[in-house]
Amino acid sequence: FHIWYMLVEDPDNSGLTRRTLYFPEEHGFLIFPDVRDYVFSPTGDRLIILYDIYSEQFEKSMRFQTYLMDFPTGMLYDSGSLKTGSASLSPRVVWSPDGNKILYFLTDTPSVDQYIINIYQSDLLSGEKLTLYHPSLLEGINYTYITNLYWR
Repeated sequence: FHIWYMLVEDPDNSGLTRRTLYFPEEHGFLIFPDVRDYVFSPTGDRLIILYDIYSEQFEKSMRFQTYLMDFPTGMLYDSGSLKTGSASLSPRVVWSPDGNKILYFLTDTPSVDQYIINIYQSDLLSGEKLTLYHPSLLEGINYTYITNLYWR
């Protein structure tokens, strides 16, 4: 159930491109990380990965972690993290058409009966990671989540 690795393959080139991405080990009592989502860049040469550092003891996400996989170099980069429960609540991500910016739509729960979707941004040119771009895009007492995103 808890997935701390990811298999990546180019289906047009069979098993020659198959890679297993192992993420850094997370320490702590009953800490189990999960890959929540991933999105390829518009050019297909990079991959952003949403990673949930989940605590079974507290039954919630302890940290939202992102990784950037650069396929030409074969490097996996730490792309920022937030100490929030957002990673367990259907986080969504979208690349800009030029592949230089990434927007994250994250649901936070400041109280028991309140849900807020905030937008965070990473700018790959300037190096800024997960900065708050637009607070409280949607908020209410009902759990609301986004299923599909597209940046035009």
